[in-house]
Amino acid sequence: MKKSKFVQKIKGIDWKKSPIVSTMATTLILIIIFTIFNSNFLTWPNFTTIFLNASIIGIFSTGMTMLLIGGNVDLSAASTAAISVMSFGLLYKNGVPLLLGALLCLVVGMLAGLVNGLLVAKAQLPSMMVTIANMLTFRAIGYALSNVQAVVITDTAFFAFGRRTIFGIPVSVFYMILVFLIIGYVLERTAFGRRIYAVGGNMQASYYSGINIDRTIIQSFMVMGVVAGFAGLVSASQTGATVPSIMYGREFDFVSPCVIGGIAMSGGKGKIFGTFLGCILLAIVANGMVMAGLQSYWQDMVKGLILIFAMWVDAIRNRRDLA
Repeated sequence: MKKSKFVQKIKGIDWKKSPIVSTMATTLILIIIFTIFNSNFLTWPNFTTIFLNASIIGIFSTGMTMLLIGGNVDLSAASTAAISVMSFGLLYKNGVPLLLGALLCLVVGMLAGLVNGLLVAKAQLPSMMVTIANMLTFRAIGYALSNVQAVVITDTAFFAFGRRTIFGIPVSVFYMILVFLIIGYVLERTAFGRRIYAVGGNMQASYYSGINIDRTIIQSFMVMGVVAGFAGLVSASQTGATVPSIMYGREFDFVSPCVIGGIAMSGGKGKIFGTFLGCILLAIVANGMVMAGLQSYWQDMVKGLILIFAMWVDAIRNRRDLA
């Protein structure tokens, strides 16, 4: 009897070495520890809060996963969200219909990604340096568009977009899951996704096999731009205003879940489900420390140590694969 592809994939996993398994195990251990110290941790309302807090970061991290697998990174994602939502706020302020403004917001994000992609692919500049530069540039444009002022959105439909709940679960959680499913499908089931893995794994071999490397890189950055614009819209809907400082200083929060979930910093390896688990793990850590009464700087320190540990494990895994 022929086994299904799903069963074959499950049996083909090296469970002892899989970063997804280690992330799952760590998550379960943390849940047990936090529940021991606070019985309110393992409750439905608290887990709803955990997923709500993970949702915006999770949306951002899907696009980051695609870029990292392709051997690049985008540290301007938060600033892309800023320029996108401030464009939306400016359009709304000038009477542009809400839906049209939202679509143009995504277009602005895509254009910002296009700029990054062209500089990386055509000018052959390092993605980290390009996006650090544009992190400053895009943020400045966002401030200029708004004259350093928030734009309050009074439309009730916009409030509902990011604030309503479905079966008691915040709608942003469903947005996060939907974006994960879409990006996961693209990476696993499409020719574009296979090209991303190929380019990230071995750029030279990809070139000789006929893959258009420049186009693949540019399209990856454009997807990141659209994802950042969408995440910015959801965040703005939750606050009821577009602010130029949206997600300021949170750039590495989009990278951390990917690395923790087993996405190789060197490119070419990793699964989107690992990023999802990384998002949940970090949200659990933040929530558990808040319930323990610890200050935010201790949370940042712990998240930093977790990221360092994840990068160390990634480096060990890469050396082992090369051996």
